[in-house]
Amino acid sequence: MEKAADWLNHEIRNWVRWCYSGPYPGPLPPTHCTSLEGGYVSEAYWGSEPDDRPPPIFVEHALIVQRVFDSLTLIERQTVKAEYINVYDSKRWRENGLAAAARYVGVSVPAYEAMILRARQAIARAFS
Repeated sequence: MEKAADWLNHEIRNWVRWCYSGPYPGPLPPTHCTSLEGGYVSEAYWGSEPDDRPPPIFVEHALIVQRVFDSLTLIERQTVKAEYINVYDSKRWRENGLAAAARYVGVSVPAYEAMILRARQAIARAFS
C-alpha cells in the first residue's frame, strides 16, 4: 500500500506541476535588474551549473489526472484544488491545515477526507 501511495502522490504532484506550467496570466514580472549591474555574475558561479531543476513533467500522465479532475463534481474539484493546488490559500500547509482547508471549501473534515479519498481512488483507477 505504501508503494502505491508513493506512486499515486508522484502522479498527483506531476499534475500539479503541469497545472502551474501554463502561461503567466498577465505581464511577466522582471527577472533581473535593468541596469548594467543586472548582467553581473559572481565568480563563485562561473562554470558551475546548479542542478536544482524541478522534475520533468509527464504531460500524458498529467492529462489522465486532468480528465479525472474534470469528471469530478464541483465541490470535489474545489476540495482537490484546496488539497494540492491552492495549499497556501486554503491554509492546508498549517499545523491544523486539514480543518482549515475543509473550512475553506465549506465542508466538514470527514467529508473533505472522503472527497480526497474518492478523487485519489478515481485517479488510481484511471491509471490501471
